[in-house]
Amino acid sequence: MARRLPQSRPRRQTEKPTNVVGFRNLSTLRTQRERRGSTLSVYASCYGSYSVDCVTPTKGAPENGEHVQEMTNAKLILLEGLPGSGKTTMSRKLFDRISVVNKCLVQESSDSSPIDRGAIADIGTWPARTLQEWEKLSADIVAQQKLCVMEYVWFQHTIAEMLLIDCTRNQIVGFCRKIENIIKDIPPVLVLYTANNAETFLKETYELRGGEWSEKLDGFIDTTPYGQKRNLTGFGGFVDFFNEYASITNDVYDQLEIDSIAIDVTKRDWPKAENLTYEFLQI
Repeated sequence: MARRLPQSRPRRQTEKPTNVVGFRNLSTLRTQRERRGSTLSVYASCYGSYSVDCVTPTKGAPENGEHVQEMTNAKLILLEGLPGSGKTTMSRKLFDRISVVNKCLVQESSDSSPIDRGAIADIGTWPARTLQEWEKLSADIVAQQKLCVMEYVWFQHTIAEMLLIDCTRNQIVGFCRKIENIIKDIPPVLVLYTANNAETFLKETYELRGGEWSEKLDGFIDTTPYGQKRNLTGFGGFVDFFNEYASITNDVYDQLEIDSIAIDVTKRDWPKAENLTYEFLQI
């Protein structure tokens, strides 16, 4: 039975996380992504890129501020959530807090990705290729006994990517379950940062970030099969996409069998979210 805190959503109850949102490309240990067409390039630039920080610390007592990693089994920590939910900061703090012999951090700011993000450009071979890459990634983590902290990994790469090319809800949920089946023996844990109202949170983030990030979102949804089929445009169209994404994410989360927690960051209370994350991970 999966361990959970009172704040987390039990898997088999009817309650689901409210307006869960989380999207970005899966990126982690090695560079292999090739540039694709204009639509995919816009998609990548809107969501940012990734950097990988892999270290092998010296064995011995942790330095000041560092904590011994106490999770007995978890080797893959997945951080998911909406833009502006504190994932980037949290991933770095979590990585610095954990002291293990072999660890890696996947964070925004480069093009590194072992999992090919090519559904928009090549849906024909993408599903089988993606599952194979998850299998390779899982085998690598197990073989090297490394602990990986990954930001914007799973849901972004499957739910958002498949929704943008207008896959059905059943197809998306089914594919996420296939990935779960591949990684479940690593084993992984999922921390999902949520908000009571995805639209409101997105608009706040849009205003807070502004500049180039907001400008890219304004013209993004228009270029995708999902947006074009529904005549969605501008930031309003992007919000409509998010609402559907949130609904599908709820379905996926409700069916998960891996250890997971949904943490509400509606009020942007970062110290509280940080403490709940540490408590859940037992570090």
